[in-house]
Amino acid sequence: MKIVVGLGNPGAQYSQTRHNVGFMVLDGLAGDARWRHASKFLWCVIRVQGQQVGLVKPGTWMNLSGIAVKQAMTLLHGRVRDLMVVHDDMDLPLGTMKMRPGGGDGGHKGVRSVIYELGDEGFARIRIGIGHPQDRDVVDYVLQPFDPTEMEIIEKLIPRAVLGVKSWVREGVQRAMNTFNRTRKNSFPEGDKGHEEV
Repeated sequence: MKIVVGLGNPGAQYSQTRHNVGFMVLDGLAGDARWRHASKFLWCVIRVQGQQVGLVKPGTWMNLSGIAVKQAMTLLHGRVRDLMVVHDDMDLPLGTMKMRPGGGDGGHKGVRSVIYELGDEGFARIRIGIGHPQDRDVVDYVLQPFDPTEMEIIEKLIPRAVLGVKSWVREGVQRAMNTFNRTRKNSFPEGDKGHEEV
């Protein structure tokens, strides 16, 4: 089973913050699917062109995300090579996204925790650009809500990120990267077949 993890912090007060854009993408993927509760995460299963895909939202704080991901991988019988993590990235301009096949944490504490707990950095990622705070405090920046203009940009990007995840499920990371890392911001490759809840 493919597993997609969106990183974020639990609690309604964080739902619209920059650090929770991974959760926002998973909500776009899940649609009307019913989220289920486990001890340290929420999860549901959808189908993408006949393939089962598990969606996971850690219920831990961001810097402990790996604990929840490790438990979810056990529950869903997942393999690292079948895992994708969707997370915010301050090094990308707001409203852009990049897919990568693996690598280091890039300074992201949630990704760092996942790598540590799994003992492996060979999982795919989608990095969602939230822009750099410049001279502002980084912690305050990522924990603040998007302003209305920023949120409008993010809401346009989420469907593109959803298509990117589905392309990864169907075609693998390299083909998905070839499509989604080269097309211009907010463009939408054709051919998406949607999904259904399991």
